[in-house]
Order: sequence, then structure tokens, then C-alpha cells
Amino acid sequence: MTESSSETPRNEVPSPQLLVSVRSASEASDALAGGCQILDVKDPSRGSLGRADNSVVEQILRAGIAAGVSVSAALGEVADYSTSQNVENPNLSLPESLAGLSFTKLGLAGLGHDGNWSARWHDTMSYLAGGIRLSDEKSSPDWVAVIYADWQAADAPAPDEVVDCVLSSSDSTSNRIAGVLIDTWSKKSGRLFDSLPVEKLRELAESVQQSGRFFAAAGRLTSNMLPELALARPDIVAVRSAVCRNEDRKSSVDANAVRTLRAEIDQTFAAGTASKDLPIGAFND
Repeated sequence: MTESSSETPRNEVPSPQLLVSVRSASEASDALAGGCQILDVKDPSRGSLGRADNSVVEQILRAGIAAGVSVSAALGEVADYSTSQNVENPNLSLPESLAGLSFTKLGLAGLGHDGNWSARWHDTMSYLAGGIRLSDEKSSPDWVAVIYADWQAADAPAPDEVVDCVLSSSDSTSNRIAGVLIDTWSKKSGRLFDSLPVEKLRELAESVQQSGRFFAAAGRLTSNMLPELALARPDIVAVRSAVCRNEDRKSSVDANAVRTLRAEIDQTFAAGTASKDLPIGAFND
């Protein structure tokens, strides 16, 4: 885990960490070579938060541990895990071999009209973590709550509902929610700011950060969006398509594209100003 520079002037927006979503150990190597600080494992062919096979997650986790960076993993949508599926396939829970993950995340697509969505979400998180409750020297990963900016299209709970749930819950699972990620569910209909204005993004970010949690922003982000994104002051910028060949999220991660974006993030955020310091949260411990 990296630390922000203590020499950052107090009137500058601290440069966020760069998370790159990868689907293989080879892509992880390119992302690390380009200077990403957080590896995220997912299978883009399976949706916005498509869960990769455990064997793939293990390979990327080993690469991340060797490089000294945090590794997170997408686990799909809560709606993917029904009671019958859990009974029929106990291997859906996370194995002990994935205990080194820093973070895991679940989406809430399809639950927008489910009055019991919060309980289903917490129950599914508890179930998935069941396979990696370990000894004192190891612990299961923390969780990242996911907001969909295009929540209506995803039939997901509204952004404010998710944040309120995270901030108001007090059970053991909620206490392990280390941060909130805002993303887009549909990768075809638009980008982050097509669904959510920057003012609303900043409002959500402040609520999350004031609770001591980190705030991450994704949603087909590009370098052209960085000046606007800097106004929202996220702790983490999360990308895939922006650092893939031809900006195609189903193509391969390119080390040079990662390196270029990392430099553009630093340059853009250094040029921005902020009225107060931004908490970097759990990624800088």
C-alpha cells in the first residue's frame, strides 16, 4: 500500500490512487508496470462486476502481493446468489486461498424494487465470507459498497439509499465496509457524468469520507473527464477501458496507457484546489 506525499501543499487536491481492473496475471503485470496502485480482478464479459474464476483471482492476488499492492475482487451482483444456488454450489463462497484480498465488492442491480435489499445484501456478504474465516493472524477481506450511477437502468437502490445504509448500519458486516465505489452498470449507454452530475458526486463523496471510509469513482472514465472528476475529490480513480488497447474493455490492458493515465491524474489533481485536505482512507495505512 502506498502513502500520499507529506509534501503535498494543503491547497492542492491530493492525487488519488489508480485502480486498474484486470482479468489475468498477464494484464496484472502490465497494470503494475504502468504504475497502478491497486489491482482489481473481474471478468468484463460477465458484466460490470463480473466475477472471475477463483483460480484467476488467486494468480492475480499472488502478483499483487509480490508487488506490495492492494488487490480487490468483484463478486458479481447480490441477485446472482439465491438460497438455492448456495445450497447447490457451496463453492460460491470464497476459499481460504483468497484471504489475502484487501477488498471484495457486490453490486445491487435488480434489487431496486426489493424492500428487503439491505438484508439480502448483508446476508450475501456474510455467506461469501464464510469460507475464509481464519485464524487470528489472517482475516477475511473488507467490503466495498457499490453505487450504480445509472441506478434506474440497473434497477438498483438509489445512490443516497446505499450511502445511508452503509452509514446507518451497525452490525459486524457493515463495520467491515471500508469504502464506497460509484460505477456505471451499463457500459454501452454512457459514462459516469452522463448519469450523475459532479455536484452530486461530490456530495456523496463527502458523506462517505466524513465517516472515515474511502470513496472510489469509476464508470468508463477518460482523461478528458479528469478535471471534472478532480472537483469531486475521490480517493481512488478506477478504470479498465481507459487503459485497454483501443479503449475496449474486452481488449487487453496496456502498460503505456496505464503509465500515461497515471501521469495525467497526477497533473490534473495537482492543478486543482481544495478547501480542505481529503482523507485517503484505508488504502494508506
